[in-house]
Amino acid sequence: MSLTLGAALAQGAYANTAVIATKASGEKESSETGVRAGAETGILSGIEAGTETMQSSESDEAAAEDITKNCRYLKNESSVNMTPLQNGLLSDCVAFGKGASLSINADKKIGSLYIQFYNIPSAWTTKSGDKEIICGKNGFLHEYVDVSSLDSDSITLNFTESADIAEIYVFSDGKVPDFVQIWNPPCETADLLLLVSHSDDEHLFFGGVLPYYTAIGYNVQVAYLTNHSNYKIRTHEQLNSLWTAGVRNYPIIGKFPDLYSTELDYAYSLYREKGYTPEDFIEYEVYLLRRFKPLVVMTHAFSGEYGHGTHKICADAMSKAVFDAADPLKYTDSATEYGTWSTPKLYFHLYDQNN
Repeated sequence: MSLTLGAALAQGAYANTAVIATKASGEKESSETGVRAGAETGILSGIEAGTETMQSSESDEAAAEDITKNCRYLKNESSVNMTPLQNGLLSDCVAFGKGASLSINADKKIGSLYIQFYNIPSAWTTKSGDKEIICGKNGFLHEYVDVSSLDSDSITLNFTESADIAEIYVFSDGKVPDFVQIWNPPCETADLLLLVSHSDDEHLFFGGVLPYYTAIGYNVQVAYLTNHSNYKIRTHEQLNSLWTAGVRNYPIIGKFPDLYSTELDYAYSLYREKGYTPEDFIEYEVYLLRRFKPLVVMTHAFSGEYGHGTHKICADAMSKAVFDAADPLKYTDSATEYGTWSTPKLYFHLYDQNN
């Protein structure tokens, strides 16, 4: 059995899509997983072969111990109520002002931290003695930090700017539990770019795609049109669900607010009232295509699935962006930074046919 990614999508792994563009791109360098070698014709490694290469032996590393509740904590060198940070609820948090610190003292060496922030923080540091680790450089809402190099049972988190922490976990040395999200930065290049309007659309309408292709070992990048920063719990659900589906590269989250409508023109008018033009959506999607240079792109139905106007915008903008991304005279900022890109395959969801 030897299917290309596009063929697999069309022949059963995700049959309910329509191809809008099949432009061939020039030959590209092989990526980390080695599946981009045939980019000239869009041909990828065979699925069975990819499965074999992704198989690895179980790690012999001992499991890390969760020592969170056995530690002693000081906020700015004073006692702090840690209940909001250890109750499993992501809807509350402890605020750390500009220049604040959180000291963690354990009875054994601290191996790693896992922090779920309420808001994405600016860069911060973890320190013990004269050893220091710079954290937060990638802008992750959920951040894993390996602090084993500090070789200490006492560490201090220092926040140059304010930061709000929803949950914190402290582990000894060893392999952390599977629920700990150790995110990689977004892909350098993507075999598959899945662009959706909202958090949950990727599962409701494309649910089988993510676990299927990440398990095989393809570089899968997820991107969103809208930002749910006004509804905090949804930003956590977004990351938790992607992690569960097998995604390991951090998603790209757009700047557009979530506005509801049922007609495309009316949807655009609502966004104009917020200061966004149709060209802003096209420019964002052109940026995604040029940055990730995907072999396959998947996005919403032109009908907006059940009629959501922002879904319609996502599809409408992509139908233009796929051509503009190949034009060096269009949206020159991203062309200068990333170059142009001709997308080999673009699929739109066939929601109406599904029903």
